[in-house]
Amino acid sequence: MLGVSSGAGLPNWITNSEVIEFDRVSNSSRIKDSNLEPIHKLFLSIIHKIFFQPGAGREEGALLKGGYGQKFSPQLVESILKMLLREKVIERFKGDDGWVYKPIRRYTGRMDKIRAELTLSDDEIWHEVTKLQ
Repeated sequence: MLGVSSGAGLPNWITNSEVIEFDRVSNSSRIKDSNLEPIHKLFLSIIHKIFFQPGAGREEGALLKGGYGQKFSPQLVESILKMLLREKVIERFKGDDGWVYKPIRRYTGRMDKIRAELTLSDDEIWHEVTKLQ
């Protein structure tokens, strides 16, 4: 199933079906090699670093390094972070070396669903990221 990385990402209208193979984008190299738009790869990199890597949060510098083997514009990173802050799925606090971005844990499932659905995601955050291109 192209564009979906797991059973959790299947749209509701697919019923009584068995998927033999999903897009394999569960790790960095698979996302890097996928056909996703660069803005989506950047978004997935940011939410992976903030929500799914160990620790209480990520320093801004770590997020500005881009992701999945590509360098990205600091302005795009900033736009994504502002959008995530506005949607209240992350928060930030001043650390020793600048801003630290921390996940709001009740949205971990939502971020995981976006990662699973990928191009089929109907989440408003995914659609807003698409508009940033």
